[in-house]
Amino acid sequence: MTNLEHLLIALAVQAVLGFATGNWWIGATYAAYGGATGFGSPTGAAIIANFPGATATLAQTSQTVAEILVVLKGLGFISA
Repeated sequence: MTNLEHLLIALAVQAVLGFATGNWWIGATYAAYGGATGFGSPTGAAIIANFPGATATLAQTSQTVAEILVVLKGLGFISA
């Protein structure tokens, strides 16, 4: 079985569980994940409309990375 087939089966099982229970995250990998520790609260986070990609400045990239860390911390993937 290929990785793609494994992925499709996992998604199908997750969809069935979600429809059956109303809890879309039941059995999801990150639900049992303890989160990486050692991260403080990032400063200077900003949501940038129309992120310029390849032409982004260092400041724009830093703001975006800080925002990603804020989101990851809020979801419990990382913690202090």
